Amino acid sequence: MAEVFGAVAAAVGLAQLCKQIATHVSEIKRDGAAIGSQLEDLATEIDNIQRVCESVRTVRDKSLGSATPTSPGAGNAKEETTELWQHVKSNISSCDKVMRALQVLLTEICGEDPDDDSSSLKQKLHRMKMVDRKRSRKGDLQRAREQLVWHQNTLTLLLTLISMQALAKLSSNLDEWGSRLSSKIQDLEENGTTAGEFGHNSTALNALHKLQSSINLASKFMSSEETTEFFNTPQTVSSYYVGREDLLEELRDTFIQSPGPSHRQYQRRFVIRGMGGSGKTQFCSKFAEENRARFWGVFCVDGSSETNLEQGMSMLGRQAGLDKNTATTASASAAMHWLSTVEKRWLLIIDNADDAEIELEKYFPKGNLGHILITTRVPGFARYGNIEPSHYDFGIQSLSPKEASSLLLRASLKGSPERSDWDIARVITESLGFLSLAIIQAGAAIRNQLCTLLDFQDFYDMCWKGIRNHENPHNDQKKEHEVCAITTWEMLYLKMETKNSESIRDAIQLLKVFAYLHREHIPRELLERAIVNPPLEAEQAANDKQQADSESRGQATTWLEWLSSQQMRVLISLFRNRGPVALPEFMRTGGKPRKVEAARLRLRYALNELLQRSLIDYNENSDSYTMHTIVHKWARRRPQMTLGEQCLWADTASMVLSASILLPPLGLKTEDEMYHLSLLPHVEHVQARRKAIRQEMESRREEKWVWRLFPGLGVYEDQLRMFGKFGLIYARAGRFDEAESLISVVNDTLRRVLGEHHSRTRSVTLVLSDLYWHMGKPADAYKLQKEVLAACELHLGRRHPDTSRVMSKLGNTLWQQGLYSDALELQREAEEALRDRLGPNHQDTLLVTDQLGRTITKFYSMDDFKEASQLHRTAMERMERVHGHDHPRTLDAKENLVRVTLLMGHDHAEAAKLMSDVLEKRKLKLGKDNPFTLLAMVNMALANCALRKPEDGEKLIKEALPVATAMYGPKHIATLFGRSMLAVTLIDQSRYEEAETILAEVSSLQRDIAARSDVYHPDRLGTLISLARCYQLQGKMRESIEACDEALRGFSSIVKPDAVHPLAEQLREARDKMMLHVQAGTPEALHVAFPAIHFAA
Repeated sequence: MAEVFGAVAAAVGLAQLCKQIATHVSEIKRDGAAIGSQLEDLATEIDNIQRVCESVRTVRDKSLGSATPTSPGAGNAKEETTELWQHVKSNISSCDKVMRALQVLLTEICGEDPDDDSSSLKQKLHRMKMVDRKRSRKGDLQRAREQLVWHQNTLTLLLTLISMQALAKLSSNLDEWGSRLSSKIQDLEENGTTAGEFGHNSTALNALHKLQSSINLASKFMSSEETTEFFNTPQTVSSYYVGREDLLEELRDTFIQSPGPSHRQYQRRFVIRGMGGSGKTQFCSKFAEENRARFWGVFCVDGSSETNLEQGMSMLGRQAGLDKNTATTASASAAMHWLSTVEKRWLLIIDNADDAEIELEKYFPKGNLGHILITTRVPGFARYGNIEPSHYDFGIQSLSPKEASSLLLRASLKGSPERSDWDIARVITESLGFLSLAIIQAGAAIRNQLCTLLDFQDFYDMCWKGIRNHENPHNDQKKEHEVCAITTWEMLYLKMETKNSESIRDAIQLLKVFAYLHREHIPRELLERAIVNPPLEAEQAANDKQQADSESRGQATTWLEWLSSQQMRVLISLFRNRGPVALPEFMRTGGKPRKVEAARLRLRYALNELLQRSLIDYNENSDSYTMHTIVHKWARRRPQMTLGEQCLWADTASMVLSASILLPPLGLKTEDEMYHLSLLPHVEHVQARRKAIRQEMESRREEKWVWRLFPGLGVYEDQLRMFGKFGLIYARAGRFDEAESLISVVNDTLRRVLGEHHSRTRSVTLVLSDLYWHMGKPADAYKLQKEVLAACELHLGRRHPDTSRVMSKLGNTLWQQGLYSDALELQREAEEALRDRLGPNHQDTLLVTDQLGRTITKFYSMDDFKEASQLHRTAMERMERVHGHDHPRTLDAKENLVRVTLLMGHDHAEAAKLMSDVLEKRKLKLGKDNPFTLLAMVNMALANCALRKPEDGEKLIKEALPVATAMYGPKHIATLFGRSMLAVTLIDQSRYEEAETILAEVSSLQRDIAARSDVYHPDRLGTLISLARCYQLQGKMRESIEACDEALRGFSSIVKPDAVHPLAEQLREARDKMMLHVQAGTPEALHVAFPAIHFAA
């Protein structure tokens, strides 16, 4: 209320002032008719201001009279109205200052009035002087009038916002007003002029900013609904869902935050607690579905383990277009960071958070935004709720008998139940503990004619006894409800086994496969790919064999080599599969097209059988399937399932998953990349299950002497291929340790069986070398690549395409380590050989051409720049024809062309245009937080600096750095490079102290990224040059000389003996010039030309 009365009092005072000034203006008009129409306009604006001030009291009375504090969201509405009144008061105060300055100005123009009895001549002279004074202050009068117009508009809009009962009526106009206002502010900021007491139009500019703030505030207040861009719930809401309507309504009213200023909001969290199968997940999914229009985004993650939480957050990030190629933990951090910055309403459901050891708050996005629902069995997790009553306990707040009976009758498709049906349903649901999941399964049993309402109880009791003895031998009361749910599924399963139809057999096998995959987000695409991929792999295998046979001809020149080749043939025959591939029967197509189509049809029928019995759920939004936690566990550990059968189906699930993955040279399309990244949860789950089963089998082998007679499980061809594919999934998710473990097994086995010179062995060894590089083991990577290169030279010759490809890869490794001379030698030879053998337009030739240009650029002479530019342009233009304009390799070549163009010092505008195209396409295809997108942002920033727009460059890098830090950490080479480039943008803005602090810290951290302790990494040399330049521009000559000396020592470490790096020559000239200046003690400023390492002016 204080803000309201303060605004009214200020308005009364301003109205009185308006009357005084209006009188003054009238006198001037009367006495100075020659002044013209300007005072007429000024008088009109003063009158308008007076009218607005007089209306403040009226609006105050209406506003207070129409308040409805008990309505939903009334608290927030009151806050918004209070803030609007604060804006009114502030604007009146600003307007008062303008009016008082205007009063002083008018007094000065009027001067001293002549006496009434003065001669007409004196009065005429007075009027003439007044006209002259007015003309001299014409600009001040005009600016005063403009500011009064702005203040009048501001106050009018604020009072309109306050007085309107339905703010939603303004929503259609707000965007237009906001656009016009932004334009006015920009014009005023760009064209502001200085004049007298009115300065740089600062009062008017402040008023406009306040008006813009008011419009934004009103816009937030009016937007009660959001456009939902993301919607992903743990489960599709069952068509049979009933009950808990009162809780849904209560949660909607208390949990969903009304729009308002972000500084007045807080992150809202609520917990749904209860036993498994009590309907927690369905409740949250129902809540999200009913309130979909009120959230911009709805997301869900599996909270059952920290691994699943990391993967879920990572998948959430990929849904939002964030990074697709980094480690799971890094992309999870990036996703949480992204959510914490979204100022729209979002909902995150953390489902099945049942591990009391997990610190769940680590997975809450930071900040005061968003809504989080948590489902859990852990009573202690109720503490995470911060909205009264903090949680619902579905153990206490279970379905009512009426709701439970209604659910059973709906699930069993009893359209018009009679009274007796309700009575029987009451008895059945009570025996099931009113447990939602068990009731739905019971309904499915009745719906599928396994039993009727009348005989359900007898069949259930029979199954329950067997299940209870197996699942709960110690009569643990906490497990009784879970046993109730499991019993209903066992009934369904036993009935399915009695049917001898093809679709039922396929459904049973598919259910067992699902049991060993991750229970959430099992994509239909996985199953389809597992059917259609084997023929593609068979064709590729035939091509590989033909190539291997071609390579091996004529190589066995001695009897020892011949004997070795015969031994290898024996090993290969032993290594091959001993029986059919472990796949469900309908997936064994043998690569025949007709069988492939038949298998896809059988898949659809099998899925339908499982859906009809509610054994799986279908998510239409993601085209994927989900199993409830208890169903998932039951399907793996049915009472009749032996350990050997568990082992069989765990391996079968692994093979289905493996069959859906294509290894290079297949599976390189963008959609393949996205699909592979989605498989990580399934790979991890099936690997964990296989490991647990094998450990159990080994344990039994030790306990019983009979088991020792049988050999342990070996590794065969399909399993080895599976390891390679799973290693690929781990690598693409950034899980390099797990990938290295699997790929090492593949590599060692292939070396023993096929020999290290075989094409498959070479390919896997190169994959392993890539993993070593990403794991920070460049020496190991270099060693493997050297071995492969030696094998290729021995068996294929120096000019063979495979030899050239390995040579290029080794050169790229040397480039990354800063060993440019060695890299250049290898890449020149590889490029020439591939051009001769494969032609200039082959994709491998073009890749090496682009990489060669990047290496040549690092020698920093104009001739090198010209050659590199031509190579990049050639690669880019031909890649556009081979791959397309948007292919990653095409964009890489275009980006490399931009970098060398900037260094050449001309066509900066064209370079910026190309770089903008690369940045926009990467954002679109890879997401704004992908590593390559972040690199493009840095290079775009450098292009902006070259165009003398360092402020734009700074903005881009500051947008990228938090994401890079969240993904990689503050000491990663990419993060340090970004910070170094940020300092460059600050130097170009003369913000030297900030730049110096950053460069000094980055230079120190970059010591650890060199290939060897005695070698300087090129990134650090660039940082030292920038630091030397920063010191010199501040007049710190001695510090600059020291930085130059260290950089010169670094250049000596990366060039061959007796060679001088071009940048070192330029840097030494700058250093010597500063040294002479210091020795001479000259006080004048010194201009020093440092090497252009990023762009030339």
